[in-house]
Amino acid sequence: YQIKYSKSSLANILKKLNYTKKVSTLKLPLTDNDLNNRQYWCFFYNNYDNWDSVIWSDETKICNDHEKQKIWIRDNENVIKYKYKYPLKINIWGAILKNHKIIFEIFDKTLNSDKYVDILNNFILPLHNTNKKLIYQQDNAPSHTSIKSIKFFSENKIEVMYWPPRSPDLNPIENLWNLIKQETRKKYYGTKEEMIREITNILNNFPIEKINNLINSMDSRIDMLFNNNFDEINY
Repeated sequence: YQIKYSKSSLANILKKLNYTKKVSTLKLPLTDNDLNNRQYWCFFYNNYDNWDSVIWSDETKICNDHEKQKIWIRDNENVIKYKYKYPLKINIWGAILKNHKIIFEIFDKTLNSDKYVDILNNFILPLHNTNKKLIYQQDNAPSHTSIKSIKFFSENKIEVMYWPPRSPDLNPIENLWNLIKQETRKKYYGTKEEMIREITNILNNFPIEKINNLINSMDSRIDMLFNNNFDEINY
């Protein structure tokens, strides 16, 4: 049978079924080697009892230019988007630790090993000097695994967590970046300085309870990994 229907009718049906309209994200599937690395990490940190001592780190880029597109939202939500002639962009390095405010630095251009080691000296080394049991987490970006960075960790005797490649779904700070970006999209920024001030304010006042909740999710992430054959999890 051929059933004729309009787009508006289909949209109404989807609304009643609580569907939301989002842009799909294109990703390459994880390779067998990726899955093996994630499996190794999962077995090693299964039943791990020291998540409170892990410093979770990552970099992100925030841009105030959002494409005009239709999205499905609930009736009580309000989404306002702005179009910029010259989009403003900033880079952020950040780290989170249980019961601690967000540690961050805003920087220009690409993060190279020299800048990265400066950040480690300014933020991670003082933390480590107050608590030698802290463990540092980072992904496998070139600046993180450079000879200069490895030398810094070695000379200062900072333990670095083994991290499987292509595994942002395992890092709680990735969820934090999404929350920060949701906040930044609510406002219009006339200048880069204004954008930096607002983001700095958001980062400085981000609730510690939410940070703790993200870190407390690690055991749940590992359970999901086991249940999903170590493939990407929805976190």
